[in-house]
Amino acid sequence: MNGTALVQEKTGIRVGIAADLSTTARHAAQVMQKEYGEWLSRGRFTAWGDFKRSYFCVAVGGGNTVKAHYRALIEHHHTDFEETVFTYRDKGVTRQHKAETREGNEPHGIHILLMHGFMGLFSFTSFLIRLPSAWTVSALHRGSHAKSLGNDDIFPHYANGLRHAILRNWREGRPSPVAGHSIAGLIIDHLLLSITGDYAGPIPKYQDLAKENKQLVDALRAGGLIQMATWAPTDGPHAGANVKSAVSHYRNETPLNYTPFEKIYKTLANGRLHTAPSSAVSANDRLHTLNWILKQPGAETIIGSMNAGIRFLLNKRQVQQKLLNRNSPYVLRLVGGRLLKKVSFFGLCKEVNAALHNPVEYQRRHLKALDILLAYDIPLLSIVHEDDFLVSAQRHTEEHAYILQARMRKEGVEKEQDLRVTTRYVLLQREQTELPMDPLNPHLMTMSTSMEGNSSARQITLAITSFVNENVAKAITEKTVKPLASVRSWRRRNASKKA
Repeated sequence: MNGTALVQEKTGIRVGIAADLSTTARHAAQVMQKEYGEWLSRGRFTAWGDFKRSYFCVAVGGGNTVKAHYRALIEHHHTDFEETVFTYRDKGVTRQHKAETREGNEPHGIHILLMHGFMGLFSFTSFLIRLPSAWTVSALHRGSHAKSLGNDDIFPHYANGLRHAILRNWREGRPSPVAGHSIAGLIIDHLLLSITGDYAGPIPKYQDLAKENKQLVDALRAGGLIQMATWAPTDGPHAGANVKSAVSHYRNETPLNYTPFEKIYKTLANGRLHTAPSSAVSANDRLHTLNWILKQPGAETIIGSMNAGIRFLLNKRQVQQKLLNRNSPYVLRLVGGRLLKKVSFFGLCKEVNAALHNPVEYQRRHLKALDILLAYDIPLLSIVHEDDFLVSAQRHTEEHAYILQARMRKEGVEKEQDLRVTTRYVLLQREQTELPMDPLNPHLMTMSTSMEGNSSARQITLAITSFVNENVAKAITEKTVKPLASVRSWRRRNASKKA
């Protein structure tokens, strides 16, 4: 059958018949966009029942059909995104940070900035669609300049680009919350450290900060910071221990355990956190071999050639068909289909090496970043899955407890709900009883392809929506942000639920 024959019934059922799945999937993506647009603009307001007014439902059957439809949706909706360019001056040089942006329908409304992890911008495809339609959502690119930088300059460079994006939005009167995933935790750390201008010195009082640093603090107070399975150097020993657990499970059928350390931190006499001996990092945690390879002449050319070769193979139809039919976890096929085709291997290697080139110092900076959060009353939402293979949920739990207790002491309250500065923690939990042998899905969160992935995505979206609206509502009350219709609507809905 050469063309595409379509059978459409007014009942809402649509059947696509074509010679190949990709043709059917592309048509399905177009139909879905049209129907969703009509539902979003007017259909939901006249729909019968609360469920149909609140949810737009799609059902797709068949394993390979689901995969083809999912790919088509990503590619089709990607064309709806615009490219935003954040331009700034850095040491006399004009720099640009680009972003994939979905414009919100509220002029000068909330503009959330997303910093991706090792999976690249694809990590946030779901967010670009899921987050409230009133918001503008930007997923920031890293840019190529970092490839030419030394190890200790890469994450400060990323943080500088993020800093200027936040400040641009803030000067336009827009609340600008920031969300980071995975290794972007180091970018958030260096963003906070940029306020003090000193990695080792004392934290200045707010009134002693320079004008631009005060603006950055004000912007972060109004929007808040969101950490989604963010990475810190102590997660290196955590992942290493989990690899050993997985190998032992395969070889000896020992029980899996993705919580290798009972304690990540200990509390010093002055009340500050300090890494516990069992999970401490050292110079031995550096990636010495990778660091040596990247320093060799022609390293970028050699790694780039490997990159090009792999992409050439992955673009072959026969290879794509084998990957589609192979009995392997779908998330691994996504890694092959998106990460290997889109990400610069050299840039990725530089970033990973920079994250681990000085783990002792970067862990110290991470702990100082937590104290900066406390000193300047910056709201924080932390989200992590209890089974995260790469990032320690135990670390996130202990850090939340530290920040929560410190904030309650500072504000003189006894309950979390009485805090003026929003402090939230979401620990995603598995639905099944046994720990699955799955090193990726719990960490990927909104990109997860497990049975629980959609449930986790809903929890994450709800938590972020509530957290941001709470912060912006407080900023409006304090008259640091102009009133927004979307926040007013959110307040009304929440008031009716409480009633």
